[in-house]
Amino acid sequence: MPEYMKETRSPQKLELFPAREAQVDPAAVLALLDRLDDCPFPIHAVLLARHGKLICEGYYHPFEKGMLHRMFSVSKSLNALAIGILEADGRLSLDDRITDFFPDKLPETVHPYIGAMRIRDLLMMRTCHASTTYKHAGGMDWTESFFKVAPSHMPGTVFRYDTSAAHVLCQLAERLAGKPMLDFLKDRALREIGWSEESYVLPNQFGEPQGGSGLMCTPMDLMLLGQLLMQNGNWNGRQLLPAEFLKTAVSCLTPTMATGPIPEESCGYGYQIWRGRNDSYFLYGMGGQLVICCPAADLVCVFCADSQTSAGGNQYLFNALWETVLASVDDDTKTAGQDANALAGRMRQLTLRAVKSPVPYAPEATVQADVRDVTYVCAEPDSDFTDFMLSFTEDGKGGELRYHYRGRECRLPFGLGECRPGIFPGYQFQCYTSAAWLAPDTFIAVCQIIDTSVGSVSFELAFRGNLLCVSMRKKEETLLSEYDRFLTLTAAGR
Repeated sequence: MPEYMKETRSPQKLELFPAREAQVDPAAVLALLDRLDDCPFPIHAVLLARHGKLICEGYYHPFEKGMLHRMFSVSKSLNALAIGILEADGRLSLDDRITDFFPDKLPETVHPYIGAMRIRDLLMMRTCHASTTYKHAGGMDWTESFFKVAPSHMPGTVFRYDTSAAHVLCQLAERLAGKPMLDFLKDRALREIGWSEESYVLPNQFGEPQGGSGLMCTPMDLMLLGQLLMQNGNWNGRQLLPAEFLKTAVSCLTPTMATGPIPEESCGYGYQIWRGRNDSYFLYGMGGQLVICCPAADLVCVFCADSQTSAGGNQYLFNALWETVLASVDDDTKTAGQDANALAGRMRQLTLRAVKSPVPYAPEATVQADVRDVTYVCAEPDSDFTDFMLSFTEDGKGGELRYHYRGRECRLPFGLGECRPGIFPGYQFQCYTSAAWLAPDTFIAVCQIIDTSVGSVSFELAFRGNLLCVSMRKKEETLLSEYDRFLTLTAAGR
């Protein structure tokens, strides 16, 4: 057993404390929740801890405590931690050439730039590739693509975000550990801190774990991990992660100002961990999966969300935290019980946001009665989508969007002013759909997908006499491309 693993004590736990006991003003947490209510995209969970005390654990219904969530590129940070442990074990050096570990994946002639890459180049996103290689390599094995796709520049020079590098790091950890990367981390560190046993990493089409984006775990798992990092890898006296590696991993090793589209992405990069403003560092997953660590304030914040519909939207989450909770942190904070009671009540009322019209329309002010249960048939004879129909419940609180795609009947129940559960047709993803009239003759239904995939599909239906224009728009990284299109349909029998 490595020297840093030996000391043990009784288990440490994160327990929920009133905010004031962790020197955080409950009014500031309420202000953060107000900001999240005004966020331009849906929030799924928010957790806060200070001085090792959990002061806020909120899940937006239907999300619940213990529910697995897709964390996307937070996966990358776990790979780095696994590599750090393997380095401490003497199984590798960060200056080792990555090609030495993958002789079976190399082309007959290895490009000099490929051959020059060190493990630390992959950790710092300083590879020789301008972007993720497997996205441009057809059906090539993801690991193989990293070594066979032609490089664009010298390695070890500039920051370029490359998920294939993270995937290769995951494969490296698994080859050396002899087991899946996440299982290795559970055995060595995560199980000790209370990480969920049910967590896993989604496989790709080749059966390999998606090391750059496939993590499925709970928001509390991320909070526990953030707290472990804040404690320099020490959990109740046991050094689970090598402290020197962590110190380097969370530092600014690579400038990112040239590529960062938002302020927080311009502050630098460590070992698969980002630097942020206010001397923070963070684990970062697409769509607003964030573990934000603020050492000076001894504060950890976790967000889970779906910001894919909002360009640069993740900055909203950072700003909300900086301008409310972080701005109010004071170890001499004295707060009244009223704010604490209000915060507890507010946490019980969090719910997934439903789509709302800027100008609410009563059903009688719209064409709802005229289009209800009317089948509209696609004017294009070779269209995969052949018809659409809207139905509404008698209580006026919801309805169902029905359509046929490639001969299969598809149904999406929706709520008016609330989200209704359903299963997304053809994919069997759990989803929640809400709808509203945007204008007297224009209806929108927004389906939020909450599963191993996280994203959304919007259906905008514009009724013009006997005609219907359907505009479908999907926001999801790799799937649902059939839901990006326009259709023109005609009312049947009219």
